Amino acid sequence: MNVLQLSSAYGAQMTNNSDLIVERKKRHILLTFNRPECKNAINLTMYETLTKVLREASTDDEIVCVIFAGTGDCFSAGNDINDFLEASFEDPTASAVWAFLQTVAAFEKPLIAAVHGTAVGIGTTLLLHCDFVYASPQIHCLLPFIDLALCPEFGASLLLPQLIGRAKANEMLMLGQAINSVEAQDLGLVNAICDDPLAKAIEVSDSLTNKPLKALINTKRLLKKTQQAPLQSAMEEELSIFAQSLQTEEFRQIAQAFLSAKNKK
Repeated sequence: MNVLQLSSAYGAQMTNNSDLIVERKKRHILLTFNRPECKNAINLTMYETLTKVLREASTDDEIVCVIFAGTGDCFSAGNDINDFLEASFEDPTASAVWAFLQTVAAFEKPLIAAVHGTAVGIGTTLLLHCDFVYASPQIHCLLPFIDLALCPEFGASLLLPQLIGRAKANEMLMLGQAINSVEAQDLGLVNAICDDPLAKAIEVSDSLTNKPLKALINTKRLLKKTQQAPLQSAMEEELSIFAQSLQTEEFRQIAQAFLSAKNKK
């Protein structure tokens, strides 16, 4: 029995350490990052489960769309730094992270994000791949890759300037400037600001389930058609540079200092 069958049978299926909650509700899947103690940072085990669920959802005709959400006061603080310090990325294309990025980028059905609190790193770049994004008034989107001696990921070097313009993308990616909910909506990163983004996401999901699934898939494919080849190229180049950067002493010193400061709080 796969993850989606389990979640359908029991209402909600958690990973062994409960870091990711997978729920099948009506005809959508709700994926909830569930590490509030570390601001829902995504670890490698979560990436493996996310990829497995998305691949199963892509071939399940009963599933129309997938929703991403987070528990606590944060959508996601991005990647788990501990994992990146300990893991080997000698072949980054074999990593759980790359499998997830590829799966999301190729996902044919609608993806929806319900964002509250802070969205850092991949917590923000994931939104670039979502078809609908609903956010609370308190959100802040932050891309601090350069401050970690890293580079953009998930196609952000291509998608972000396309979406919000090069000038603003430079501020986010090179200066590490955050944007709030109003700016995110004005720039086109967010569809709407609402007090309960998850309720709005579910409402939109219900609307999508009343549409012909094949027509939804065809429309999404056509909307993204001209973007797919350059996106794949950008993601591959980013991955190569990102993986090399993870091996540098500069990254390790910054990451360890970050973790030491975090542990003192």
